[in-house]
Amino acid sequence: MNRICQSAGVPKVTAHGMRGLHSTLAVENGVSAHVVAASLGHESSTTTMQSYVKPEAAAGARQRRVMTVLKGGRLAS
Repeated sequence: MNRICQSAGVPKVTAHGMRGLHSTLAVENGVSAHVVAASLGHESSTTTMQSYVKPEAAAGARQRRVMTVLKGGRLAS
């Protein structure tokens, strides 16, 4: 990864960091924790949410789910 980043002239990132970014962006955009966990190969969405997703993204996702229900909407199963 270091070589690729250096060649591209961008800040260095790690594969683990990219997994975290993927997880956070997915949750922020409404993808369920179970789907994100499966995409990372995790057996448990708890691992994904605790180790990869930024806490503020998880909190925002919870708030959006609550607001959806309060406004009379339905959550995806």
